[in-house]
Amino acid sequence: MSIKNALDQLFSHKSEQILSLFCTAEYPQKGDTRKLLDHLYKAEVDMIELGIPFSDPVADGNTIQEANAIALSNGANLKMILDSLSKQNLDSKPILLMGYLNPFLQYGIEELCKRCNEIGIAGLIIPDLPPELFCLKYESISEKYGVHFIHLISPESSDDRIRFIDAISTGFIYAVSSNSTTGNEQKGNNQAFLERIKASKLKNKVLLGFNIRNHSDYALACQYTNGTIIGSQFIRHLNDNGLSKVSVDQFVNSIKYAQIHSL
Repeated sequence: MSIKNALDQLFSHKSEQILSLFCTAEYPQKGDTRKLLDHLYKAEVDMIELGIPFSDPVADGNTIQEANAIALSNGANLKMILDSLSKQNLDSKPILLMGYLNPFLQYGIEELCKRCNEIGIAGLIIPDLPPELFCLKYESISEKYGVHFIHLISPESSDDRIRFIDAISTGFIYAVSSNSTTGNEQKGNNQAFLERIKASKLKNKVLLGFNIRNHSDYALACQYTNGTIIGSQFIRHLNDNGLSKVSVDQFVNSIKYAQIHSL
């Protein structure tokens, strides 16, 4: 990828213990995206994953589904979110948009990548985009605009499939910890899967997501991968403690240092 972006810059100086937090855009209130980003920019977070609300988020569990429904009721849509992000300085940390293929297709994949390039969005995570379709239709667009498309692997992925994903990836690989939706009651880390990832010696960095809840999950994942992505647990924390700098710092500290400070 010829165009340098914030994700490349992060990985040029850091490759371990990466922490990415996910939250749905325009949640819990309309206009909260900018407030959330301001707090995350000042916290010890390496990367930010911003969810684009969708009516049928098939990979997500109840927590993120409910956040999607509330954000949609707030009037959130892809154009509104991009317009809001265009008014904010996005240089400090990589931001990736996580969304489903349907609204991205309606917007136009090339137009979306062009806009991401202009705004400074580092990549897209599209769980229902088949990697084969990416190679056929969108790989050249990704390269043209310097926007990473992040592909997923899971415990069910064969070794050949993992090698294929590694070969077509540029930013990092999103490893799904279990064959379930986000935020369910399964244990956050799958030891056998983690060991298989590490033994594969992939060229791309790997971040583990789905059902990562606490410092122990984070620490174990970092022994085998380059870091974690945490979504549902972060949203639950914001629901319980409010959207403030103190609240965000409290959550980040609890993950990175196993310390929780009273609000």
